Amino acid sequence: MRKVTSEVGPRSSVRALGIALPLLGVSLGALNVAANFDLVPGSYWMAKVVGREWGWLLAGFAAAWGGKTWKSSFARALTLLVPAVATYVVLDAAMIARTVEGTPSGPGLVVVEGVFWEVAAIVAAAGLAAVRRLIFVDGLVGIAAAAALPTYIAYSAWTARRDVVRMGNDDPALIDVANVLLPASLIVGAVAVMARVLTQRGRRSA
Repeated sequence: MRKVTSEVGPRSSVRALGIALPLLGVSLGALNVAANFDLVPGSYWMAKVVGREWGWLLAGFAAAWGGKTWKSSFARALTLLVPAVATYVVLDAAMIARTVEGTPSGPGLVVVEGVFWEVAAIVAAAGLAAVRRLIFVDGLVGIAAAAALPTYIAYSAWTARRDVVRMGNDDPALIDVANVLLPASLIVGAVAVMARVLTQRGRRSA
């Protein structure tokens, strides 16, 4: 009886994730489109969070974190990102077609765009799963992996802010988000590195 109960528990958890992650992915894609077209409160800033690569990478990494192996982390990230991309591409094309100045996209263009971004999602999921797996490797590899995603997001925020200022574009929302994201990412990265260093020292002294 105990054996049956222990087997049903993990299976029910997998089923729940199989439902929750795609739903969260659909929500992410829909929220991205809604923010881009100013359909939800706070769209002005939200579009600069969920509409940039850092928002999608954070969501994918959060999904991948619960996996115990690279394969399970990859599957989790992919289960969220694939429906997110599909939802975004379809809804974005529909909203563009509905705008007065928009140009309707033919089905072929939508499919090509969808395939391109789905491939990007697969590559991103693989990379995020690798980072999640390498974080728990002892030595410099684990420390570097812990700093990888925060460092990338900090660099991306810095370059986004630099490009806006350099080109003279009027995008204060992006500058505001980048000004918050840049130091926050550096702090998270430093804390993550310190945590890995202390964890590794604790294992060696034990």
